[in-house]
Order: sequence, then C-alpha cells, then structure tokens
Amino acid sequence: MLRFIEKNFFIIVQRIGLLFALVSLIAVIALGVVSYEKINTQVSDEIENPVVDFDQYQNSRAPTNNIKIYLDVNQSLKQDEQNSFEREFDKYTQQIINHLQQLPDEVINMQHRIKILPKIKSNPYTKTLQLAYVQSLEKLIKQAST
Repeated sequence: MLRFIEKNFFIIVQRIGLLFALVSLIAVIALGVVSYEKINTQVSDEIENPVVDFDQYQNSRAPTNNIKIYLDVNQSLKQDEQNSFEREFDKYTQQIINHLQQLPDEVINMQHRIKILPKIKSNPYTKTLQLAYVQSLEKLIKQAST
C-alpha cells in the first residue's frame, strides 16, 4: 500500500510540473511576440488634418460674456463664503472674550490679543479646521471660567 501511494504521489507531482512548464512556455512565447511587435512598430510621419475648422474656433470664442458672468458669480460666491466664515470666526472669538471678561481684572486684560491670536494660530489650516479650533477653544475657556 505504501508503494501505491508513493507511485501516485510522484505521478501527480510529475503532471503538475509538466503543466507548470507548459504554462511557462506559453507565457514566454506570448511575451516574446508582444515585445517583438513593440520593437518593430513603424513610426508614422503623416500629419492629419485638423478636426476643428478655423470658423468653428472663432465661433466658440464668441461667448466670452458668459465666461465673465460665470467668473463674476464665482468670485461673489467666494467673497460671500469668506464673509460668512469671518462672521462665524468673529462670533466665537467674541464669545471667548466674553467668557474671559467674567474673570477678575488681575487674571486677564488683553482683548486685542485674544482677537488676533486664534487667527494667527489657525491660519495655515483649512477654514473648517479653523472654525473647529475656535469652537473648541471657546468651549475650553467657558469651562475654565465657570
């Protein structure tokens, strides 16, 4: 029985090895054909006709008015977004100042610095991170002052 298992094992391993060798041979032949085609490609010096005529190009440049309107609207939206960000940022800094004013005068007397420091500290970050920074600072100062 041991001899039967030994014979079958070697037959199975032999067939798997043969299959692997055939797959490898087919892969090498296919890659050789592909690389041969890449090496022997012919470069074409032929210049093709343009797809767009000059008249069509001139007509497509005509509606620059729409582009200006779009840019103006986009600029105004960015300005509105910046203004709303500034308002919200200033709201939180004002709340910070209000919380700090509840403390005695000996503890804090620097309102001007409080308005500027959060902007300087949070300037390199995005607007959402800046607002989150000021919100968390406002919450911390509120907890410290009460």
